[in-house]
Amino acid sequence: MQVVEGCHGSSITLHCRSVVQQLRASWNKERPAALDRFGRSYCPQFRHQSSEVSMTHIRTDNQPVTQITIVDSEPDKQSEALSVMAERARFMAHQPGFISISLHRSLDGRRIVNYVQWQNRDLLRSAHQAPEFRREWGHFDQLTDEIDPNLYEVTEVIESGQ
Repeated sequence: MQVVEGCHGSSITLHCRSVVQQLRASWNKERPAALDRFGRSYCPQFRHQSSEVSMTHIRTDNQPVTQITIVDSEPDKQSEALSVMAERARFMAHQPGFISISLHRSLDGRRIVNYVQWQNRDLLRSAHQAPEFRREWGHFDQLTDEIDPNLYEVTEVIESGQ
């Protein structure tokens, strides 16, 4: 498994535009076959009950911090990888600074996108370094081919009618 350097070792801030372009290209290329294979999406929401911000917010003021992780897996392992990620997300939902997480699966079965928001980078880093979080990931390595976590900065938010 290859882990691409991201929030686990540095504080890289990238623009959301590149990941959106990647996802659009993938969606446009793989959409027809994918729709035949999968009819449902997997997108649980986890929210920390005591957080001041209680839901996902996308805005351009760099608050909160957003981590987007793209995980590559084989189609026959995607469901199990999602289960492991959802279990770990439930753990993270109780960590200080957690706001929300959304897990998305690609319709072709090859990717998982994890969209996480935290109050700040330090609390996110601390949660990722918790021994309880790290020890449960051993099996996850066998389910994935590549993990690409990065921190992102929102550059534009355009809503309906704007």
